[in-house]
Amino acid sequence: MSKNPFIARRPELAAVEVTIGESSSADVPLDEAAIRRIIEFYGRVAPTGGGAGDDDMWSVLRQQHFGPLIELLETADVNALRDYLAELPRREAGHGSYQGQPAYDAAHKSGLGRSLNTLNALFGFAEAVGTMRPRSPEQTSTGSPDLDLATIVGDLDSAVGFPIVLPPVSTGLLGPIMGDGILHLRHLTAAYLAWRVRELARGPLETSVDQLHVCEIGGGAGLAAYYGLAAGVGRWTSVDLPEMGVIQAFNLMTLLGPDRVHLWGESSTPEHAVSIVSNNIHLDSPTKSDITINQDSLPEISRAEATRYVEALTTSTLWFLSINQEHEAPQTAAAKQLVVGDLADESGDLNRWYRMPFWLRIGYVEELYQVG
Repeated sequence: MSKNPFIARRPELAAVEVTIGESSSADVPLDEAAIRRIIEFYGRVAPTGGGAGDDDMWSVLRQQHFGPLIELLETADVNALRDYLAELPRREAGHGSYQGQPAYDAAHKSGLGRSLNTLNALFGFAEAVGTMRPRSPEQTSTGSPDLDLATIVGDLDSAVGFPIVLPPVSTGLLGPIMGDGILHLRHLTAAYLAWRVRELARGPLETSVDQLHVCEIGGGAGLAAYYGLAAGVGRWTSVDLPEMGVIQAFNLMTLLGPDRVHLWGESSTPEHAVSIVSNNIHLDSPTKSDITINQDSLPEISRAEATRYVEALTTSTLWFLSINQEHEAPQTAAAKQLVVGDLADESGDLNRWYRMPFWLRIGYVEELYQVG
C-alpha cells in the first residue's frame, strides 16, 4: 500500500498525467486609484497598540510573515505594493492563505506532492456534484475512470454553472496546467464553498440565491467571494485580519473590477457586490447575513476570539456553515488548535443540521448549524 495519503485514498491518481505550471498576473494591473483605496482602507482598520499577540497561529504568522506587506502599506508606496500583491503566491504574506514563499520554494522541489493534493480535491469536488462516481474497494473492478483532466474540469464546470479555473490574478501560484490557467487546492475549495452555499439556499435556507447575503469569516485570499458571485449569490461580506483584507481587496478588485468591491469605511453603492471588513470591526458590530461561513481558519485562532465569533452568530445570522479540520495540533507552545463542534456545543445556541466528511480534503469535516 502506498505511503502517500492521496494515492492510498485514490490509487488512480498515480496514473493521472499532469504538467505543473505557474500562474500569471492579470493582463491589466489595478490603477493607482484602486491601490490608494486599499492603502486608505488599511489605515482605517489597522491594529494599534502593537498589533496582535502570540496566543494563536494567525497572530504568530502575522508577526513572522506580514512585515514586508505592512511596511509597504504604512509607507503608501503604490507601485511597490501593487507589485508585491501581484506576486503574493511567492511572497512572505501569502504564507498560510495563498501558497506563499516557503510553499513556493518547497513546491519547486516536490511538484508531484503538491499536485496530488490538488487532484484529490478535484476528484472529490467532481464526486460531490456527481460528475464522477466514487470507487468502492468492496466492489469488483470495472476498469479505470476517465482520467483526462480537461474532461473532468469541463464536466464540473457544466455541473456547477461557472468555471473553476481562476482567471489570471497573480504570478507564482504553482499547480497542474489547465488551459490558460492552473488548478490549485485553494481555488477548488473556494469554488466548492460557493457551490455549497448556493445549494443550501435552494434547500434549508429557502432563500433566493440572488437575494442571499453571505458573511465569510476568514476570507483568506478572497476567492470564495469571487466564486460566490459567479454562482449567483447576491451579496458577500468577507471578514479577516486587516492585512488579509488588503489581499482580498487586491484580488477581488482585479477579478471583479474596483467598482464592485466595497471597503469598510467607504460609502456604499448598489454596484458593490462584495464588502471587506476587518475582524476587529466585525466583532464590535457583527455583520448581518443570511448565512455565516468559515473554512479552514476558526480552529487556528485563540479560544477567546473564536468564542467571540461564535457568540456573534446568535445576533447576526440564521445559519452557520463550517468546513474545518479537527486534528487539535499545537498552534502555539501553550495551546492546541480548536474544534468547531466543541465551540458550537459550548455556545448552546447552534443546532447541528448535518455533519459529514468534507469531499475535497482528507481529515476535514463539513457541518451546518441552525442558529438559535
